[in-house]
Amino acid sequence: AAAADTASPVSATDWGVDMPIRVPKDAFADVPSSVPSEFHDTHSGSLPAGNTPKQPEFPTVQTPDFVSRAVGAARDWLLGGNTVVRMGVLVLFVGLAFLAKYAIDNAMLPPELRLAAIAAAGIALFVFGWKLRARQPARLAYALTLQGAGVGVLYLAVFAAFRLYQFLPAGAAFAVLALVCAFSTAIALLQNAMPMAFIGFAGAFAAPILLSTGQGDHVGLFSYYLLLGAAIAAVAWVKAWRALNLLGFFATFGVATAWGVLKYRPEQLASTEPFLIAFFVLYLAASLMYATRHGLKPKQAVDATLI
Repeated sequence: AAAADTASPVSATDWGVDMPIRVPKDAFADVPSSVPSEFHDTHSGSLPAGNTPKQPEFPTVQTPDFVSRAVGAARDWLLGGNTVVRMGVLVLFVGLAFLAKYAIDNAMLPPELRLAAIAAAGIALFVFGWKLRARQPARLAYALTLQGAGVGVLYLAVFAAFRLYQFLPAGAAFAVLALVCAFSTAIALLQNAMPMAFIGFAGAFAAPILLSTGQGDHVGLFSYYLLLGAAIAAVAWVKAWRALNLLGFFATFGVATAWGVLKYRPEQLASTEPFLIAFFVLYLAASLMYATRHGLKPKQAVDATLI
């Protein structure tokens, strides 16, 4: 009764209690009203030096190197949507190249028929991709992939006619290759389709490797790559397609370096050095055009890889 007389009522409606709750007035008398004085600096009111909390240590973030970025980009391209289509395009392209070589080794079918079949497959891929783009705009990426694959197969057929069968003299072969290159570049620019241009040029750079017999002339190979490099530099004049610039750079200097290690002889300097200078000038020009031919700020537009 004495405790009840000294208690103050507290509403308990929200607690679902039917009877009022009474809390003694001295229930919190022993609780300090402020932080104990030993935790204060008497002059500044801050924590004493001995009790200063340690700053957390964060792990250092390692920036991935170029190889890791390149592998990651290739993985993202292959697995980032339309994976089945891209795998099918790679298998088809490599399969046609090996089919052409197998037909030579085993004397299967007339050579003209083999090349005509390969070229027809490339034209069919391109036409189907072009029509699919017009009929189903939602499947644009699929259509552009097929168009690029068709252009790559055309490069393969023309280069096989020149390198494997000698059906075309060097001048005529490069004229036809230049026409294919100009056509594919114009189509890619018309559609503003960097993936189509990338796939087409990738097939063009891969054709000599897939059709290599080890007996070819390096002048013909580097002249062909010079033609492709000139086309990439022309694209760089109007479009800031950095991936295309890097494809041409690494394909050209990768193949040229491998040839230099395996095949180069000192007496070939006069027929090799001009190509090296020309490739240097082409891809330096591509990097400069990348920095000036779009609306990004200069500090954001420099292609440090090519530079």
